[in-house]
Amino acid sequence: MVREMPADFAARHIARQLLRSSTSIGANLHEADMADTVKDFCHKVNISQKEAGETTYWLSLIRDAGILPEEEAWRGPCRGHRVAEGMPSDRDIHEKEGREGFAAI
Repeated sequence: MVREMPADFAARHIARQLLRSSTSIGANLHEADMADTVKDFCHKVNISQKEAGETTYWLSLIRDAGILPEEEAWRGPCRGHRVAEGMPSDRDIHEKEGREGFAAI
């Protein structure tokens, strides 16, 4: 999607922001999965949730500013209502707490 955006300054800036926030979601979830403490796990998941919110913002801005048509800005796995689907649940956190060697807060 980022490659499909116009080459003007504003669109490039927004494209970079979208790329940063969207790739940060997975990176922080990956780090959360390797966390040594529940506190660190929760912190990384929280960052991912914030990045998902930011990604939704950039997608909305792309659509609302007419940078890309709505069907392009909200297609595929980046749809705003689907961004946070991969976020760990409370159950995931409790399972993480029970993992051998995982220290409690």
